[in-house]
Amino acid sequence: MSKVGVSILMSIFILVGCGNNSEENEVAILENQKWIDEKCQFPGLIDENGIVSYKDIFKFNEVDNKISIERENYRDTNCTDLVYINTSKEYWTYYDLGIETTQNDYDIHNMSLEYLPGSVAIDDIKNGISKDAHYAISHNRVCFSESFFAKPMEILSTNIDSNGNVYTIAIENFYIDNTLNKTDEIDFLHCLVKK
Repeated sequence: MSKVGVSILMSIFILVGCGNNSEENEVAILENQKWIDEKCQFPGLIDENGIVSYKDIFKFNEVDNKISIERENYRDTNCTDLVYINTSKEYWTYYDLGIETTQNDYDIHNMSLEYLPGSVAIDDIKNGISKDAHYAISHNRVCFSESFFAKPMEILSTNIDSNGNVYTIAIENFYIDNTLNKTDEIDFLHCLVKK
């Protein structure tokens, strides 16, 4: 083989070697993937089915911009003994407004979140129906602004209905916060991972 041929062959190997980034260096996309709670959620209650903990699963649908939410229910506090999965519900519409900056292997995006009317009484859980804030995404982890996302469950109020039944209004996943003094800073402690 000529020197020119060897040089071309070496250049190809070098270019191929430089083009192979490991998965750790790749940034994922939010849309059309399932994201699950990073940690087992333990509200401290046991229901009639023996459920003591759960993990929520989120899918961000690119076609209609809806966020679908399912829940895996477990009989143990380590989320290993799966009992059943709640069917998907859609409470939110989201809009990815694009990358704002990059920070520590995360792409920080602007995001708009809107509550879908009719899911529950809007006034019971928040003041606003839409908000712009942020999310941070790496190759296998996504974290949201405190003002968007509540983990673990936060009790807003405990009430008694006209029949004397006690019920609570709680924030369990996405919400729009205008009342709890959460900031638009990214909460890197309560995140989702790729399922």
